[in-house]
Amino acid sequence: MSVTYQREPVATVLAEGRTLFTAHYAEIGETFYGKPFALDESFFLAAEAAGAMRLFTARFDAQLIGYSAHAVTRHPLCDAKQAQQLVFIVAKSFRGSGVGRELLTFADAALAAEGVEFLFQNAALAPMAKMLERAGYKHIDNTYLRRL
Repeated sequence: MSVTYQREPVATVLAEGRTLFTAHYAEIGETFYGKPFALDESFFLAAEAAGAMRLFTARFDAQLIGYSAHAVTRHPLCDAKQAQQLVFIVAKSFRGSGVGRELLTFADAALAAEGVEFLFQNAALAPMAKMLERAGYKHIDNTYLRRL
């Protein structure tokens, strides 16, 4: 048995993805600035229907063990295609095994192959930031949020 990496349609991953998403955020106890995380499945489906969503998965013996979702658009300030990572999750039992690094590498290569020039990744937790830096990502700014 080995881990496989692929791009999959959002609809085929929803049930498994929901389980992984819920377990991940229950484990780390995170909220989005006081609001519980709630995966808006209709957003991901609509974005994919519009050609603006890419979902990459990692599977072990057909079981979903990780996924990375990206919104793909034209950059609003220059003539370039860009992608923004929205969700990156690896099952707890596979963290530290290289699955996250391989999923990141697979997604990067697939996005580059379709002409994406800029890829923005979020790293709220230190392990993700370290993985991104090892993969050649540069820390470019700090994001500020004001809840209204």
